[in-house]
Amino acid sequence: MANPFTVVVDTHIHLCEGPFTWEANPWLASEGAPFQRQWSEVDLRAAAEASSGFDTVGGVFVECGNEPALDEAKWVLAMVDDAASLIGGVVANIPCKEGAEATSAFLDALRDESGALPRGLKGGRQVFLGAPMPPPDACLDTTFLAGLKVLEEAGLVWEWCCKPEALPHVATVCAQFPAVTFVLDHLGHNGGGNDLESWKVAITALAACPNVVAKMGACEEWACDDPAPYLDHALAAFGFDRCLAEGNWFVNAACGDAYDKSFDLLKAACARAGASDADVSSVFASNARRVYGLE
Repeated sequence: MANPFTVVVDTHIHLCEGPFTWEANPWLASEGAPFQRQWSEVDLRAAAEASSGFDTVGGVFVECGNEPALDEAKWVLAMVDDAASLIGGVVANIPCKEGAEATSAFLDALRDESGALPRGLKGGRQVFLGAPMPPPDACLDTTFLAGLKVLEEAGLVWEWCCKPEALPHVATVCAQFPAVTFVLDHLGHNGGGNDLESWKVAITALAACPNVVAKMGACEEWACDDPAPYLDHALAAFGFDRCLAEGNWFVNAACGDAYDKSFDLLKAACARAGASDADVSSVFASNARRVYGLE
């Protein structure tokens, strides 16, 4: 019998458990009460299994402020080696903002005796958000670009998490590093509000870089009235082969949303765009396997 569920490889999962506590996580400690708890893979599985139309068969962990960052990476990389875990890849908090030496030192600390990086390490991320908010062109800093060069040499993905006003500068960097696969988290719309037209111009320009793919989700962080026009435009700009499904667990749960809310919105957008079954499969699973080199 055919699977009645849409198979999903969730490209955006956060966890805080094991050796880490929410009290010691600067991000979680600074958020409201719904965030301030442990977030385990057991909880994740329960949320995913409650979905009425999606079958999450794997996922990618994205750094979420557990400190030290190197310990966070080692902890989740061990999950990749556990066949019982959903986690198939890790986007670590690699310190590219601190430059080439810091980036190299972080990666060297993860290498095995032969000098190889762990098979589960897929990329890096440091958010271009915070308090105070960095300037929109912060990604053009030469120290960061030097760190990004080391990441390029290691063959790893880089993920962008930023405000919409940073997107033109993000596009500049992506064009400078054509050999790097860049992943845009949350459609670059963190707290972007309802300025759809400015965002559309920036997204269209970014999508012109063939080495960029876009995560389609985290609508709970967009601060817009209707996410549908954003999803529709991103699908048109990037195409079905450069869009990825992201659940953004545990943020969605802390915001009071069901695990699969973003998936429902994305599947509806695919339908509006005339997606075939193969297109839907690409967006929800096979693109993730290709971009992150998942087994």
